Parts: sequence; structure tokens; C-alpha cells
Amino acid sequence: MRKALLLHVLLLLAQSFAALRGADVLQATSLPAPAAQAEFPLPTRAQLAWQDAEVVALIHQDPRITSPLGREHYSRIHLSLADSDSIAQSFNPIKIDTDQWVLTAKAMGATIAVLVVKHELGFCLWQSDANPYSLKVSPWQEGHGDILRDFVESCKKYGLKPGVFTEARVDARLGFDNFNPLKGAGVTRVEFSRMLEEELKELCTHYGNLFMVWYDGGAPSDSTGAELVKIAAQHQPDMVFYHSDLRRDFHWAGNEKGMANDPCWSTVDNLQGPFRGGTGTSSTGRFWCPAMADTSLHSGQWFWSRNPRGIKSLKMLQECYLNSVGHNATLVIGLLPNQDYEISSTDAVRCAEFGRWIKDTFGTPLAKTSGSGETLTLDIPAPIDNTNRKPAYIMLQEDLRQGERVRAYSLEREENGRWITCFEGQNIGHKRIVPITDGVNAKRYRLRVTQSRDVPQILLFAAY
Repeated sequence: MRKALLLHVLLLLAQSFAALRGADVLQATSLPAPAAQAEFPLPTRAQLAWQDAEVVALIHQDPRITSPLGREHYSRIHLSLADSDSIAQSFNPIKIDTDQWVLTAKAMGATIAVLVVKHELGFCLWQSDANPYSLKVSPWQEGHGDILRDFVESCKKYGLKPGVFTEARVDARLGFDNFNPLKGAGVTRVEFSRMLEEELKELCTHYGNLFMVWYDGGAPSDSTGAELVKIAAQHQPDMVFYHSDLRRDFHWAGNEKGMANDPCWSTVDNLQGPFRGGTGTSSTGRFWCPAMADTSLHSGQWFWSRNPRGIKSLKMLQECYLNSVGHNATLVIGLLPNQDYEISSTDAVRCAEFGRWIKDTFGTPLAKTSGSGETLTLDIPAPIDNTNRKPAYIMLQEDLRQGERVRAYSLEREENGRWITCFEGQNIGHKRIVPITDGVNAKRYRLRVTQSRDVPQILLFAAY
């Protein structure tokens, strides 16, 4: 009964957030792909969709959480056949409910849900012919279950775009670490590469359109590695790919705190990085490669653990949002189904609180405008009742179909007939959220672009 009630609440919250996505303030960011390239980098249709998503759920499920070995990490080891078999036999997710996972993600505000389908163990959460270490050797549904299939169906049911997160760098069963075989590895590197290629073909051809494929730690990109970039482009040409040195459709913000640097440009000088610490982006970059800021709902833990470190507070999640989405990055939040293969009620409630905060805070603007050129003015209308009309945030967005043009700007408020600078910044990109903390109940704000590359195209200038 309690679980059914939680699912009902999550469904209502998800429907509420879907309505918010249809509101004009967010609808303005749903843009078609550019028809032609300009003199500076432009996003692809998939990259625009990635930036427009703003919040993405990354759902971590893996046999490690029920492993009799009790280990939390499986890199730099080569499991025995007996240990590999015992882990597979212990994975029997009879209570699994992918609908609950997806509803939790949607209530949080996510429009994309990505499932970890293979991690360091090398175990595949789908019916794989390429890799024998998959759900085919699990006792669940007598070896016929397919978690990825169920997950994709749940995403379709509730209107989220599905993606997959997989592993090419580490395989504890076969004895691979950092793309190379350990002593006594079960296969050669060439054989390992061919298996990775066949796995990706299965993912790309058996489960319909996937929004993205994400390789943990990257995909091999030297001459002896698997041809994963080519396979992805061949079978899912509109899919976001992350990442290898050959292709990187977005870049890591450089930490796992869910925050991006300021400025955080959508362009980079090269696709190889480095991006650690938020470096590597540039206002003059040659490649469109927007940011991803990732963090887990549980501090420092991506998979459910017998030794939990605690859930992020609502205030912490708010700070993540303002410093990722509000800094021109897409926020990725890791969700952790537990040993019963469901997201706990505590986690689900926190996700719903976060989604509700986004909706309540940014659902309806006090005022908004748009336009091209170096100066835009925003008038805050007088209230028709006793409601507070003092803005808490100013939101800025560029029309990224025409590239990232703003290089420097100032935000000003009118006070006693004079313009007072209240914020100065460099980039706007998909979205910049500026908290207004000066305590002044200004009736007019002005955006002045002081440096730009071509004519600034401001999609949204709004107060909340």
C-alpha cells in the first residue's frame, strides 16, 4: 500500500512537471536544429536537446549491490570464474520496478533518464549474445529477463528519453583495466574490442531510439581499440555520444559536485581536454561541446551501499541547480536503487521536493522579454494584489541556434532614475541564472552586452 501511494504521488508530481515543461518560458528553448553552419561553432540537434534537458537522471543498478563478495569497487582485479558465477547467481531482482525509477526521475524534473547497463564487473543488464556474462546467466525470470527493455518501455510510458551508460575500460570478469588486459586475462585485447563492438550494436539496434550512450571513463580511441564511434554514428546517427578522444558531444565540468565554473563556455579548443577542474572551455573554441555537471543524490556514492554516506539536502540540490543549469551546464544526478531494486521512499521524496522547487521557483516569470542587439530592458509590472513582486532571480538565455555570441555583459537595475550595476558576467549560453540579493525592489532591469561575437540574440530575459 505504501509503495502504491508513493508511486501515485510521483506520478502526480511528474505530470505537474510535464505541464511546466509546456509553459512558454521553457517552451522557448525547444528549438529546431540550425539549417546551416555559421562562421563559428553551432550545436547539433542532439546537443541542443542535451542543453535544453537541463536535468538528467543517471540510474545506477548493478549486481555489485547484492554481490556476496561485498566489494564496492571492481577495478584492477581479475575475478575467478567461481566469484563471477556467484555474483551473477545472487542477482535476482524479483521486486524490480523500472516505472518507479522513471517516475522518480520525472518528478525530479528530468526529461532524460540514463541507465547503467554495464559497469566494472562486466555484467550486462540486457539479453546479450555478444557477452555471455549477462542476464542470461541470472536466475531472474529463468535467464530471460531484460532490465534495459523494461527501462526503455517505462521511459516511453512516462515521456522520458532513454539513454545507456556502459563500460569499455574495465571488466573484472575478463581481467581488463584501463583498456588493457591484466595478467591472465580471459581474452586478448582484440577479442575484447570485438565484444565491445557487438555489445554496442545490440544496444543501438534492439531497443529503439536511444538519446545517448555514455562510456564510463571513455571509449578506446587508438588504432587497436574498438570502432565504437563509427558504430554509434552508423546505427544511431542522432544519438549523443560521450565520450572518446575521437568524439565528445559534451564535456565534463571537472568535478562530481554538480557545479560548473564561471564562465562555462559551450565551446572548447579541442575534444581531448583536459577538462578536470573545469578547464578546457574557451570563448574562441573551435568545437561545440557543452558542459555536463554530475553528482550523486548520495554524497560520494553512485551505487547503493551497505555503508551509506547520506543524502543531499534540498538546499544542496538547489545550489547544484543554480551552479550548473544556471551556469550553462546540464545537471546529471545519480539515483541509487537499493538492494530491493527500488529507489527508497526517502530518496524519491527528496527528488520530488527538488522538482517541486524548480517548478515553484521558475515556473511563472514576473516579467519576460527577448530580442536582438546590445541592450534589452525588462519592466516588472505592478502587482494586482498583495503578492511580492521583488525578483529573486534574473534568467538569461541565448538563442543557441545562432551560436554562443555574448562575451561580456552587465545586469543593471534602475534606481531613482539612475542605472546601478548589480551583476557582471562573461557568458550566457543556454541559461544564466543570477540571484538577486541586494534587497532592492527594482521595477526595471537592463541587460547591456558589452562584448559579443556578432549581434547578440537573447532568447529570454526574465525575472522570477
